[in-house]
Amino acid sequence: MARVGALRIFGLCPIVEALLVASPTRAAPADDSKTCAEASGDVAIAACTRAIKSGRFKGHDLASQYVNRGVEYNSASELDRAIADFSEAIRLNPKFAMAFYNRGIAYRSKNDPDRAIADYNEAIRLNPKYGSAFNNRGLVFYSPKKNYDRAIADYNEAIRLDPKNARAFNNRGNAYDDKNDHDRAIADYNEAIRLDPEYAIAFNNRGDIHEVGVHLIALLLVHVCVRPRSSPAIQPVLIVVDSNGRGCFDS
Repeated sequence: MARVGALRIFGLCPIVEALLVASPTRAAPADDSKTCAEASGDVAIAACTRAIKSGRFKGHDLASQYVNRGVEYNSASELDRAIADFSEAIRLNPKFAMAFYNRGIAYRSKNDPDRAIADYNEAIRLNPKYGSAFNNRGLVFYSPKKNYDRAIADYNEAIRLDPKNARAFNNRGNAYDDKNDHDRAIADYNEAIRLDPEYAIAFNNRGDIHEVGVHLIALLLVHVCVRPRSSPAIQPVLIVVDSNGRGCFDS
């Protein structure tokens, strides 16, 4: 999830955050705005609320305070409050792509995929280079819509806009995997790992494919090994390793 002044994506894209502890004395509106953008949790919410109520901010600047507070409400799973703040930001600035994008995330968290897609559509219309919006719209097409081709198309665009977006490669790998295109899935997981060598999710997803492959070999192994010795299919020496590292053979 993105913030104005400090980019934040919760679980969907990379997180970049800076923590600034509020002063114990009452801060000026400008300081509240900075804390609103850079702090987190209750500190940020309180600062954003003071900035909103100060009357010092108008138009886009005021909309930014609502977006940043909405991000914190979303992080706290207060989704209705988050949506209300993003909606107010949109009312103040109807061309605020980031507000639509963040509201789309909140709607997806509320299991409202159609509204999420509508908000991502608007974010992309306002900013056709919004790679994160393409990526996150792809997530909704992937699940719950299960429209894997549409999801892949969105991930393709996210990757085109940012070829170093490891999460888009991982997500596209998931879609290819569900389409049983395991070679492409593994290639995408490999690229995600190359871009981010500490990306545990991509390692896990790639491992799942290899594990399925090993189990399929093990099942085939069991089928072949238990066939009668007279079967022509096992007259040559057969050496195959099962999931436990064992092999069966017949001569």
